Amino acid sequence: MRIDMADVRVRTRTRRADPAAAARPRDRVAYLDGIRGIAVLLVLMYHAWAFHLPVPLRFGGGYIGVDVFFVLSGYVITSVLIHRDRDRPTLQRYTRFIGARFHRLYPALVAMLVAVVVVVWAGWRPDADQSPGHVTAWAGIAVVQLTSFVLAAHTGTPNLVGPTWTLSIEWTFYALWPFALWLCLRARRPWLPVGGLAVAVYAISFLIPAHVWWVLPPGRIAQILVGATFAVWMAGPGASAAMSLAARRGAAVLGFAGLAFILMWSLRVTYGPAYYTYRQTGAPLVTLSAVAMLRGGVRSTLVSRALAWRPLAAVGRASYSLYLIQYPWMYAFGGLSGATRSWGNFALAMTGVAVSTYVSYRFFERPYLRRSSQSRAIPKPAAA
Repeated sequence: MRIDMADVRVRTRTRRADPAAAARPRDRVAYLDGIRGIAVLLVLMYHAWAFHLPVPLRFGGGYIGVDVFFVLSGYVITSVLIHRDRDRPTLQRYTRFIGARFHRLYPALVAMLVAVVVVVWAGWRPDADQSPGHVTAWAGIAVVQLTSFVLAAHTGTPNLVGPTWTLSIEWTFYALWPFALWLCLRARRPWLPVGGLAVAVYAISFLIPAHVWWVLPPGRIAQILVGATFAVWMAGPGASAAMSLAARRGAAVLGFAGLAFILMWSLRVTYGPAYYTYRQTGAPLVTLSAVAMLRGGVRSTLVSRALAWRPLAAVGRASYSLYLIQYPWMYAFGGLSGATRSWGNFALAMTGVAVSTYVSYRFFERPYLRRSSQSRAIPKPAAA
């Protein structure tokens, strides 16, 4: 496979002595941050709605924010693997990749887990189920990336670190994908085996009972592989060719249509992710809508500018910290049952989320992003 690197820019630091310059979010793809912002805000509003906080709109389908995250993860991670250290031996490439992922994800994760455990041991209890021993056990499960599997075995058991199930799925993907991608790239049209693998894994996922499908790896890894398919296709020699005006307009229409469908599902759908109809129709449609947004961002200046709206992109830059932190605050000021809580509870929850997200991003995420950028080269598709 020939990789056209004409449009690939490598992250560099030109002013090592200037900490303020290093602190700026350089060389980020703004429209990708915008997609992250949309995804994490959908999850935030869904949890606020699920915990009976008075959200302005009904976000009963906002759980699909994690679907968007999975597709985006497949696209970004695969792009990194393709465009970085292509000539190194596979084992060395693998160890570098795993080390970079650990360095990127664990500081904020461990900080959140330690904070939650300390607060619970200090006496805070959102409900009777969240004993110190219970919370500590779940924190340990999250550290070793087994939340997905344990949560599937104990469905209906509430815990303060439940959203870490998505990290379990991500790490399952990280462990397997570098070698599988290396094999796929040997093909003449590598996007075909990657896409075929996505379809095969999705078909296998139907062997999983519907009520735990949403939290176990097969169906979610299929979504990640769809994003990976798009990344491999974009790395091909013809993907960077100039597009006609009609093609750019088509990409814009598809991009906005994908965004509209995701927002519609979030606001109009009232049943949860465990239902059979979701994995049969909802998950594929949301996955394709996320790819449509990605393609719109790559091929349409109009879509990329809309997604790169500064407030939205700013939320997206801190989306990992926000995702980790929001659930305990929703749990603290909301409730699993009962009447809708007050607007005061909503304000306190959102204030806690905002402050905690800033602290986590500032001290446990951004410093490691800067350090990791020294060994990473991320492709930046130019908007047509």
